[in-house]
Amino acid sequence: MLLVFRLTKATGTEATFTVGKEIIMDKLIFKGWSADFPQKGENDGAGNAPTAGPKTIYLEMDCFDDNSIVFYQGRNNTIAGSTIGNMIPLGAVGEVATGYNKFDMTLIDYPEVWEATKTITIKLRQIETNVVSSLTTGQAFGTDVDTDSGGPNNMDHGINLYFEVQRNPVAHNILQNFDIADAS
Repeated sequence: MLLVFRLTKATGTEATFTVGKEIIMDKLIFKGWSADFPQKGENDGAGNAPTAGPKTIYLEMDCFDDNSIVFYQGRNNTIAGSTIGNMIPLGAVGEVATGYNKFDMTLIDYPEVWEATKTITIKLRQIETNVVSSLTTGQAFGTDVDTDSGGPNNMDHGINLYFEVQRNPVAHNILQNFDIADAS
């Protein structure tokens, strides 16, 4: 099963999704992401891509804990470990390719069940001067108005996050195997 989560100007850089159906998994893989971020130079004064340089973005999801992702800042780390969260570096607004960015990272590799009522909160984060904070909607997706009038900023900028759910068919007995006799 492929799970796709999308954040846009309408959702902002933090959104909560309800799974909606029970999902039984043995493995969850972050396949990658694609985005249609505004590029540097597009409406910079309105809070799109930053004018002082690229704005690095990180993905944080509350369904992962320290058994799934542990983020270390590295050199001169003055950020308290509990405030860093479980973040995945994605790239920089205005600099990353807008096509598909492959990750293929296994985040869960054990049996788990997500109930239909499970909610998942997704945040796009940044680190500036050793402070973790959420990106603003304008920084990530621009502040242009959606119109059909054309121009460089007439689209609903956003990011798609792709996750593959895998199940072990033997352990969960989800597939039936049939032996078909050879024809003679």
